[in-house]
Amino acid sequence: LQAAAEGGHLEVVERLLAANADVNAAAATSYNGRTALQAASQGGHLEVVKRLLAANTDVNATASTDGWTALQAAAATEGGHLEVVERPLAANADINATDRKGLTALQKTVERGHLEIVEIL
Repeated sequence: LQAAAEGGHLEVVERLLAANADVNAAAATSYNGRTALQAASQGGHLEVVKRLLAANTDVNATASTDGWTALQAAAATEGGHLEVVERPLAANADINATDRKGLTALQKTVERGHLEIVEIL
């Protein structure tokens, strides 16, 4: 599921979920320690993010490598993904969650200079 989400392959994600793939499976170390939602969020794959959230994925799960949540992954990645950031926020993501360095999504976003995302956080 993480690989399909990371690649933005919505149809594959749909089939895996239909086959009872665990939407909250532990983060795979081979995918930077990210859950499916974190991988899709970091990649900016809006439709996959929406589908995973609809499947009740844990919006506040943290990656095993850097401690990022899906919100942090979408907000702080190179370029930022404004539309993706809005989805975890709507799903009650913890905007004050910190990564392994103690930084929140807002702090990481400021660091990257993503003004539009800073404004909604």
